Amino acid sequence: MHAAYIRLGGHLVRLIAARQHNHKMDLPRNNLEQFYKYVTASTALKIIQGKQLRWSSPNLFNDPFDHQTGFEWDFSGDDLYGQLAKLIEYAVWEAKDYAPRETTSMTVLVNHMRRTRDRLPREKFKHFALEMSAKHSGELFEQKTENLNRSVTQFLLDSMVLCLSEVHDNVVMWSHYAESHQGAVFKLRRLEYLDHRFLVAQPVQYTKEPARYASLEKYALHLVGLAQFDAAPGIWQLAYRKHVDWSYENEWRIHVPLMGHSRSPWYYDDPEPEELFEAIYLGCRANEEFSREVLAARNAHLPRMDVYRAVAVSSAMRLTFQKVF
Repeated sequence: MHAAYIRLGGHLVRLIAARQHNHKMDLPRNNLEQFYKYVTASTALKIIQGKQLRWSSPNLFNDPFDHQTGFEWDFSGDDLYGQLAKLIEYAVWEAKDYAPRETTSMTVLVNHMRRTRDRLPREKFKHFALEMSAKHSGELFEQKTENLNRSVTQFLLDSMVLCLSEVHDNVVMWSHYAESHQGAVFKLRRLEYLDHRFLVAQPVQYTKEPARYASLEKYALHLVGLAQFDAAPGIWQLAYRKHVDWSYENEWRIHVPLMGHSRSPWYYDDPEPEELFEAIYLGCRANEEFSREVLAARNAHLPRMDVYRAVAVSSAMRLTFQKVF
């Protein structure tokens, strides 16, 4: 029993990836009318000239915990093994209808024990379970949970992510992501009629609490085949989770798994429809050369995109925006 009691790691993560790849994990649609994208001056010009947005690998993010937190557990290996022993005993000797919806090494074990239970006295099973628990549970549980978190992190990092914001006037965001106010911010439309992928952008959840995989009861029932537990939503939400200190960003993002096809240097320039680009806001420190280049590129490639310039209102310590074209 000790070799089969927990099913974690690469196999589970591959199932999650396959479900997303096959569009079986439906994401809810948002109701935002626009998003904003903060960029450097050089990236702004590339976006206009190519009518494309730059996606990034999470490997490049400035937050070392983004996509890499993994799960914490509210129970120990001893707790899990003790609970499993009780549930296996119940499934073998008491459950009238045992029909697990998923075949695992644990459910195979339970079915075998049900077929041969007359040869294995119940009291002998209890003694065996307690003996194996003391010998293996802590070591195996730690190893398997580490394997799970390693596999989940590898899966999430093998992706491209587009990070967006609800706001365009956050002074700190301009400093961090728009080259200390020398870059720009794009205003991007909601394109309902094109069923555009921005419609399923998800908000980042800001929290101080570690992510939990499952409760002891729910997880143990699942392993034994007495109840269903879908790990996919919890794993997927790790891609939309950041520490509360980042909440000023008001971030939304789109996460696309690359299924082993990520490539260095981990930037992905993806074409977009021209009508997505509603406006560009130039930083209050944007120099004249950059401003001229933006106007020329806009006229050549995105002539219907409005152009604004940020103005710093010193007395109020805020930004306002004046339309240029």
